[in-house]
Amino acid sequence: MTPRRHRISPLRLLPALFFLLLAGVALLAARLSAEPAATTRYVSPTGSDGGANLCLDSAAPCATLARALLAAQPGDTIQLTPGDYHEAGLVIDMAIVIRGDAATTTRLDGDGGDTLLIVTGGGALTVEGLTLQGGAGRRGGALQGQPGSALTLRGVVLQNNTADQGGAVFADGASLTIEDSRLAANSAGVGGAVYVSGGTLTMARSSVESNEAGAGGGFYLDPAATATVRAVTLAANQAATVGGGVYVQGGALTMANVVLSANRAASHGGGLFNDGGSVGSDYTTWLDNVAPAGAAIATHAGGQTNLGTSILRGSGLCAGPITGVGILSDDSSCGVAAQPATGLDADGRPAYGSNAIDAGPFGSCLAAGELLSTDRRGEPRPAGDGSGAAHCDVGAYEFQPRLTIRHVPNLSDGTRFGYSGDLGDFTLVAGERPRAVFEATPGPIRVSQSQEPGWKVTAISCSGDADNGSLVDVDARGVTVDLDAGESISCVFTSRANRDTIGVSVRGPAGADPTVAFDGGLGTFELRPVGQTDMRSGRLAAGVYAVHAAPPAGWRVAAIACAGDADAGTTTNLAAGLAVVDLDTDEAIGCSFTLAPNAATSLTIRHEVTPAAAAAGASFVYSGDLGVFALWPGLQPALTFAPSPELIRLHEIIHPAWALSQLSCAGDLDSGSVLLPEEATALIDLDEGEAITCVFGHVPATSGRGTILIEHAPTPADDTEFPFNGALGDFTLSSPANPTRAFAQLTPGGYTVRQLTPAGWLLSGIACEGDADNGTTLLPDEATAIIDLDEDEVIRCVYSAARPTQTGAITIIHETAPTDETQFRYNGSLGGFNLRAPSRPSRAFIDLTPGSYLVGARPQAGWTLLGITCEGDSDGGSAISLPARQVNIDLDAGEAIICRFSHVGPGVTVTPPPSPTPPPATATPPAGATHSAFLPFLSR
Repeated sequence: MTPRRHRISPLRLLPALFFLLLAGVALLAARLSAEPAATTRYVSPTGSDGGANLCLDSAAPCATLARALLAAQPGDTIQLTPGDYHEAGLVIDMAIVIRGDAATTTRLDGDGGDTLLIVTGGGALTVEGLTLQGGAGRRGGALQGQPGSALTLRGVVLQNNTADQGGAVFADGASLTIEDSRLAANSAGVGGAVYVSGGTLTMARSSVESNEAGAGGGFYLDPAATATVRAVTLAANQAATVGGGVYVQGGALTMANVVLSANRAASHGGGLFNDGGSVGSDYTTWLDNVAPAGAAIATHAGGQTNLGTSILRGSGLCAGPITGVGILSDDSSCGVAAQPATGLDADGRPAYGSNAIDAGPFGSCLAAGELLSTDRRGEPRPAGDGSGAAHCDVGAYEFQPRLTIRHVPNLSDGTRFGYSGDLGDFTLVAGERPRAVFEATPGPIRVSQSQEPGWKVTAISCSGDADNGSLVDVDARGVTVDLDAGESISCVFTSRANRDTIGVSVRGPAGADPTVAFDGGLGTFELRPVGQTDMRSGRLAAGVYAVHAAPPAGWRVAAIACAGDADAGTTTNLAAGLAVVDLDTDEAIGCSFTLAPNAATSLTIRHEVTPAAAAAGASFVYSGDLGVFALWPGLQPALTFAPSPELIRLHEIIHPAWALSQLSCAGDLDSGSVLLPEEATALIDLDEGEAITCVFGHVPATSGRGTILIEHAPTPADDTEFPFNGALGDFTLSSPANPTRAFAQLTPGGYTVRQLTPAGWLLSGIACEGDADNGTTLLPDEATAIIDLDEDEVIRCVYSAARPTQTGAITIIHETAPTDETQFRYNGSLGGFNLRAPSRPSRAFIDLTPGSYLVGARPQAGWTLLGITCEGDSDGGSAISLPARQVNIDLDAGEAIICRFSHVGPGVTVTPPPSPTPPPATATPPAGATHSAFLPFLSR
């Protein structure tokens, strides 16, 4: 009998499968309910690990971090209440956050037993608000990151840990991020605080202090490591061999806004030892580091060290090959001529008057191609010097002009006015040093002007005090400034010389203090440029008073200037050293006598290069009021001229292989010269008897950076000013007076340069040369070049302009507030095109046949067309219709018309016009006038 085989239908299995699936879902839901993802677990020194405590209740916390880690699921946060936790050897293999109350109150102490926390591959640990101390291990005393792990430390203190490698942290193929933390008093054989082996280190807003190691007292990078360090201080770290602050052994390190101070190494590199690695250091400050070779920096075994816009203080600063650009250094060992930084506070911050202020490169503050918007402390960068300038400062700190004291006397006669108070003692002189700027700490600040005979303080006013908390006391000649955080306050002391008086002052070259005897109608007295600079008479009867100066042997009166004589009756005789003062009733007159050593008037131009041997055979060409001439290092490094006293313009045509690193002039007794290093130009104020020497210093331009030359070539060359803007900042060129601008030592990258062609002109072409890979993009219809600058390239771009004759030109400019790259569509007789600000704000149309051209802007949601203006229409024939969002341009032969469409975006509302209603928007202005139509009022 053949057995029967029963075949079960799949349909009969469906109910069973359904119930099995339902049971599985229920079981999974129960587990998820019991252990929710990314929860917070609580630990307290007074908690309990007993029973089945999963640390989920803040009222019933666990007692140990180990217990919380055992119960933790990926993504959990473990919250530690204030107190001490004595644990070590804890292993983390998942994503966990350990958060303390604060590093000052919450401590994890290993008591020297083991590494505190070990993160295995695939684990990700974040530690916040906690002190890690007392750890001891072979690799990493406090923390060890194994290959593939990630460690993030925020607001953490790592102190008193020890290891063979990485006293505080050892990162082996791990990603290590340290922010707002302090690493202090850790020790190791290598890498006193941090050892990075084949991983990455990102450190910001932190300090690494008083750590010790055999090599790399602060931190150590092995050949496969990469580190980016921003806004960090490395201070008082020590190495028994090399690299007191940092040891880079073949790895890559980028630093910016970093201070390295008082680090020590027994052999090489007190601050940094680069052993075959790659180091880029911009906007750094190196103070009093110590080592027998390379107190600040030592480079070895083919290492590449690039140092830019930095300060180095000390002696024997650098050893080995180093490329330096924009450096203020106490000696010439770091690739540049010695030029010590002046006016530094103890921590390296520049005080007002320091040569580090506004001495950085022209344009934005860039480090390794990235924009630095803040300094070591997080203060804005650039901030200027209180005078409106906004160049970057050299070094890690940006001077913050928070309090300005200005002196405004009614008479600029050279009188020195002393000030005292909480800012210390200082002196102001009208026309010479009329203001002082301070980076003051917020709080009440008392400033008083000393009593100057013959003068009276008539007013004191302060601006910028948002809450008007400053207290002025004119009778006491003082003010108590209420400086709050974020404020920038300026206080002006106004003084008046007593009526019916005559003042006399004397000035001379810096440091010189000859005694000058005076006689005449004011009696006999003596003055000195430093010791006793001025005097003012008592009240005098109206009349004529002779004041005669008798300088000592070897000196002469180089200038006499008198102020305050309303009817200009006062006369001077320079050869006789005599001022005949015509004092009328109620007048106050002051005369200043300027001294100079007996010498012929001369001007010397000196050319210096570092290193000198590298410039063999190179010629450096100069142009300007002295004519065209060349200097050759070693052969003819200087020329002396004997021109007539006048303002002399001198411009250097930058050599492609060299960059201007220094521009200085000495011997200008009245400090009337103006130096423009970003333009390689000096405006030299040469007076009678002055012997001025101007030095143009250079370093090789082969530092991985490049140079851009912008040249303006108009036809005709009638000195019309052409503005430019873009990535190189705002500047103006005119021909023939100022047709070129050089931008040296630029970081490789893309630079957009746009010409703002004035009305009546058209851009006839743009041509660039020197771009080896032809990566530069030219957009002549936008008057724009996008320059692709590579390492060591010198790219020259020529913008040609002309006035149209038989044809015409139209430029449409798109202006918005805010400038957020919103794209707008334009159309009409010139076709359709798109504009956006700030990247593509204009479009030019040239060689147009004279006639009418209609151009309109399409509406954009959320935006309001505020106004349309046109200039360059000589007969005023263009018609604007604001309601229709368009302009009908009347283009005649020879005209180059510019029309601007101004828009305001979301957040800006248009206020209805008041009565009476303004004229219609289509009203035609008189011929030659600027044609415009605007909505009348705005409010935010």
